[in-house]
Amino acid sequence: MTYLDKPFIIPIFIPHAGCPHRCVFCDQSSITGVRSTLPQKDVCDQIEAFLKFKTARRDRVQIAFFGGNFLGMPADKVKRLLAEAAEFIMTGRVNSIRFSTRPDTIDPQRLDWIKDFPVKTIELGVQSMDERVLSTTKRGHSAKDTEKAIHHLKKLNYEIGVQLMVGLPGDTPERAIASALRVARLKPDFIRIYPTVVVAGSPLAAWYRKGGYVPLSREEAVRQVKGRYVLCTLNNSA
Repeated sequence: MTYLDKPFIIPIFIPHAGCPHRCVFCDQSSITGVRSTLPQKDVCDQIEAFLKFKTARRDRVQIAFFGGNFLGMPADKVKRLLAEAAEFIMTGRVNSIRFSTRPDTIDPQRLDWIKDFPVKTIELGVQSMDERVLSTTKRGHSAKDTEKAIHHLKKLNYEIGVQLMVGLPGDTPERAIASALRVARLKPDFIRIYPTVVVAGSPLAAWYRKGGYVPLSREEAVRQVKGRYVLCTLNNSA
């Protein structure tokens, strides 16, 4: 897939919205520079601002809700944000919607909330398929939740993305590879792989200052991410 084949993404950040707790590595407000969910007018203004940067060579446009646990929000808020995005789709300026959410928010009830909206892509914040790593990072969901979520989404023909991380507390290269292989066998449509970064304001930053966590070196992060990418590609094409 070339750069021009990828959708033009309009990101709307909803930091920590719908999150049941704070994972040890996370501080979305620091990462995004956004302190709260945008009011309706600001969401529309941000979409309009990004549309000015779209070129004629980029055919597909997606409005993306990132930085929170989208389906963890109350139903009325989920539907309000989707309705605001859908207005741009009705006018033909945007093609579809995507959002990121936790695997344990994928259930029939919540999927019913979004069925009437033009959602195409759902990204799952999986991070790891190793129960020890999930527990240490205080994710609050299991690998089984991820498997169930992908099963539900496949039945409804959503485009499925999975987000994985390397270098999490309690992780090892062997556990990371095992996670990648387990996800690859579930055959999502794409996988994003991130190295763990110590973000100011996160619990992990406090662990780092006290010597309780040592981040990967840049070279090791690149090696692990590249290795997982190759394995996932091979398994998805098998």
